[in-house]
Amino acid sequence: MFTEPAQQKSFKRKRSLINWTFWKGSSNQLDDLPLSPPSMSPAQGRLFGRPLGSVCSLDHGLPKPVMDMLVFLYLEGPYTRGVFRRSAGAKACRELRDRLDGGTEDPEITRQSSVFVVAAVLKDFLRNIAGSLLCVELYEQWMSVMEREGGEERTRAVQRLLQLVPSENLLLLRHVVAVLHRIQGNAQENQMNAFNLSVCIAPSMLWAPSPSTPEVEGEGTKK
Repeated sequence: MFTEPAQQKSFKRKRSLINWTFWKGSSNQLDDLPLSPPSMSPAQGRLFGRPLGSVCSLDHGLPKPVMDMLVFLYLEGPYTRGVFRRSAGAKACRELRDRLDGGTEDPEITRQSSVFVVAAVLKDFLRNIAGSLLCVELYEQWMSVMEREGGEERTRAVQRLLQLVPSENLLLLRHVVAVLHRIQGNAQENQMNAFNLSVCIAPSMLWAPSPSTPEVEGEGTKK
């Protein structure tokens, strides 16, 4: 059922698909995900720049705007060349972000929405998670794990590290990884394999706890 084009499917009927993929277990996919810096600190709204624990939980799930972006990218991303890599218009990104962050309306994300705008706003949301999605206090440990040889030993090390990540971060991480895994599964069409995706989105998921040089940032991204 995953091979049919997104255009042939109803957006709302497909909401459960991301849950199916993410609960299939994707922690070992993190082996290929490199890590690195940038962050922003805009004015705090209802969604962006807030502690993750204040906007989502295991009991209540992810915020609807975030879930809508993830589901949209899960459906449309695999068929979009350069998703997460190609830039989007700053004005369109700001408008969508403001609507999502204001909480005064429920902006519907439909097939008419720009994939590049939604991808950019999702990255913006990730960049503004306090302490980063993968936790800046674990930065050195993540770097150490990524330096190991691949295989079961590194997989177990990643799984041990994930146990130190707050539950709300893990909840979002699983959904994000499910989307990325879905997109790279159609890399022949969208030209976004695991490496290309990681270069584009990893800096939004983890950064060093203190400012570092571009050389250090580059080394972190390679890992």
